[in-house]
Amino acid sequence: MNLYRLLIPGLLILINLGCGDESSAQKEMPTERTTNVSTFVLKPDSLVQYSRLSATVKAWRDVTISALESGEVINTYKDVGDYVKRGENLAQLNVELLQAALIEAEANLKFQTYNYERSKQLFLEGSISEQAYFATEYDFQRAKSTAQTLKHRLSYGQIQAPFSGYIAKRYLSQGQHIARDGATFRLVQTDSLRIAAWVAESEIIDFVEGSLVTLVLDALPHQTYEGTIAHVGPAADTDQRVFPIEIYLPNPTGHIRPGMIGTLKAVRRIHRQVVVIPREAIIERETGPVAFVVKDDMALMRPLSLGPSEAERVVVQNGLSFGDQIIVKGGRDLIDGDRVAIKYAEPIP
Repeated sequence: MNLYRLLIPGLLILINLGCGDESSAQKEMPTERTTNVSTFVLKPDSLVQYSRLSATVKAWRDVTISALESGEVINTYKDVGDYVKRGENLAQLNVELLQAALIEAEANLKFQTYNYERSKQLFLEGSISEQAYFATEYDFQRAKSTAQTLKHRLSYGQIQAPFSGYIAKRYLSQGQHIARDGATFRLVQTDSLRIAAWVAESEIIDFVEGSLVTLVLDALPHQTYEGTIAHVGPAADTDQRVFPIEIYLPNPTGHIRPGMIGTLKAVRRIHRQVVVIPREAIIERETGPVAFVVKDDMALMRPLSLGPSEAERVVVQNGLSFGDQIIVKGGRDLIDGDRVAIKYAEPIP
């Protein structure tokens, strides 16, 4: 009985020692790391490159109307903001002196017409010389020209709109004396507009007349407008080395006003049937950009040769192929050959 009491504690100690060694061995065994990732499968895709340019809105026509005759302003009919039609009177000058001169010129023309007709008859009869006949013809033509000139000058007393549009500025007031060629009104046509922008030398080859563009204005940020490239400058600005372009934009509602600024978005180039990946899938390493693809639950590193980009999408020229399952999220700390678990397969971007 005493022998059993001595053997049993010893056996228990041996069993505990054996179990402890097994637990320690299990704890010391290394475990393989598995990283959760999101992926998508590469398929043929397209990338559209855009240019974003600062743009300025200009009126279709923007003209400062000059006085073609001098005189006192006796009336103004239109003011800033008024819409006028082509040929509508904007102001009236005092032309009383021209009216008096025209009366005299018309009277002289009537007299010279009589002399000319009479001398023509006498010349045909042989009663006067050819020189005398030509002298009366000259006086007649000069009188006719003088009368016509005065009629034109008299019409210039009415300052008229050369086209339909809005009065942007008024330079004269009633009672003011205005000189010939003096500014009277600034008139703008805004039912159509011209959008001016400048393109860098490196991009100008991608711009062609007739291409569609979109415009977002700072003053109207929630609206997008479409226009057409009308002109591409044939020569660059000698100082800044940029090329001018002009876009035609309809403006039937008149919401867009000359002088507004905004951003012009134009298609530069379309790359078709290419490998396109999101920028977040690209990892910068010391050797250059890389990406990871999944094969047999392993992450394989692929060095990349990158091409054109737009926003958050980049063309891969070398390093990836259609059908590759590329890691988009979770690959920042991966090492070539790491085991991965796909938790989410994203739709193709």
